[in-house]
Amino acid sequence: VSPATVIIRWLIQQGIVAIPKAKTKEHQKQNLAARDISLASDEIGRINGCDAGNRLISPGFAPFTA
Repeated sequence: VSPATVIIRWLIQQGIVAIPKAKTKEHQKQNLAARDISLASDEIGRINGCDAGNRLISPGFAPFTA
């Protein structure tokens, strides 16, 4: 399972709509594989623990508020 597949699945399990980009059929298959896996609560916790509080994109219509 690719890291991208895990992150797509993590987004889905967080209730966030994921719209991944894929140029090739193989990449599309990897993205769709997120439907076939499930992350355990400890795995979700480990991913959530990676949050450093930094926002990578801060568009004007959604300013960051800490």
